[in-house]
Amino acid sequence: MVAALMPFNEPMDGPDPILSVGITGHRSIADEPIVSDAVEAAITSVLQALENGSRRSTAAKPFATSRRFRLKIVSMLAEGADLLGMQAGLDCGAELVGVLPFDEKSYRDAFANAPSRTLFDTVWSKLSSIVVLRGFVGDDASYEQANRAILDRADVVIAVWDGDPARGRGGTGDVVHEALERGLPVIVISPHANTTPKLLGPAGETSFSADSLDFSNICRDVSSSQASRKFAPERASEREEK
Repeated sequence: MVAALMPFNEPMDGPDPILSVGITGHRSIADEPIVSDAVEAAITSVLQALENGSRRSTAAKPFATSRRFRLKIVSMLAEGADLLGMQAGLDCGAELVGVLPFDEKSYRDAFANAPSRTLFDTVWSKLSSIVVLRGFVGDDASYEQANRAILDRADVVIAVWDGDPARGRGGTGDVVHEALERGLPVIVISPHANTTPKLLGPAGETSFSADSLDFSNICRDVSSSQASRKFAPERASEREEK
């Protein structure tokens, strides 16, 4: 695990606009400690860059009385990339939101190893809200629906992806493709020990930096209904969607 960082959240007047970051990626890296550590460190560096970039953006054109975005991390809490991203968000003081394709017990029981279940339990205890869908174990469509629910809530996507097509329905490659179709910025972290984040967008692949993102477009003016939604936290209680 990377060392804990100073939290992003700090006291200030007025509501904080939210920058929602969706996490997706390969599960297999849970079995590779060196790769896992490198990926978690890379995700942390991206979250820091997003937070620092939003500060510079809102300094020029503040939203209401706020001086920066509050980060919200949204994922399916799967082994590997998802849980590493949530741990990075937790270390950075971000709000955590989970989206499960089916019930929590069945989901947790399907994990391959005890360390992943322990990390799941840690992250689960820190969630501000959880969305539980009415899917089924082993059903590809259930995972696809959960991925879409994550993209519905995301302004930016971090994908731990090897660049290959999805190995099955709802795989990481499919999530990246759909995110790009929706016009979401996708920050790709390759699942290797030495990884440098890349930004995918209409112009293709470029090196990632917060300066390459237009935060005024990512989180629109709070007068619009969609942006106003980002000020309202999701309900802390568990809820289900069809």
